[in-house]
Amino acid sequence: MLCKVSYCSVADVDKAVAAAKDAFENGEWGKMNARDRGRILYRLADLMEEHQEELATIEALDSGAVYTLALKTHVGMSVQTFRYFAGWCDKIQARTFHSNPQTYRSSL
Repeated sequence: MLCKVSYCSVADVDKAVAAAKDAFENGEWGKMNARDRGRILYRLADLMEEHQEELATIEALDSGAVYTLALKTHVGMSVQTFRYFAGWCDKIQARTFHSNPQTYRSSL
């Protein structure tokens, strides 16, 4: 056995969601500038890569996956996903670009 998981009710989920919302709106992450968020996500990816064999072993035991699949796919792709989103942290801007629906239709 790897762990025990406790039962949760709808009220428990509601509390967890409220706590996450409060942490984002009032905690450090929500106030942090985008570059710092990216640096943290890159650091997480580096740490995961540094400990990839250990993480793959845990994942193989937890999910029943073959070790090489857990290493290359589950852990490896997770590392790459964190790096991908870390790169976007300082590139996402609060702008909306509108396209002309007529132009779009005529190009089809």
